[in-house]
Amino acid sequence: MKKKGFTLIELLIVIIIIGILAVIVVGLVATNARDRAADAAAKADLREIQTALELYNVENGEYPADLSTITVSGDVTIGDYSPGYTNTGDCYTLTYTLANENDSGPNIENGVYTLVCKQ
Repeated sequence: MKKKGFTLIELLIVIIIIGILAVIVVGLVATNARDRAADAAAKADLREIQTALELYNVENGEYPADLSTITVSGDVTIGDYSPGYTNTGDCYTLTYTLANENDSGPNIENGVYTLVCKQ
């Protein structure tokens, strides 16, 4: 009479395969979460830079020629992001490429977060 069932080796191989797949999935999820967190922080900091640009405009009647002349509140360092900044005289465009290029939402197109003057 033959016994029906799996051998110990077969069970161990299946468990090892499931473990490897689980490690891969957890690694992908953790990386994606890290990118989303970094992007959320970058967006918040860029909004702080935008506020500083608007304050500069109120105080000086124009937008600065470059970002080095503005003071940003809190612990935001513009150099951490090196955003693109274009001054057209009466308005500006502030851009930053996000770590998660699949991010979507307001002001995001093709993985680039864009802020313009609030006029």
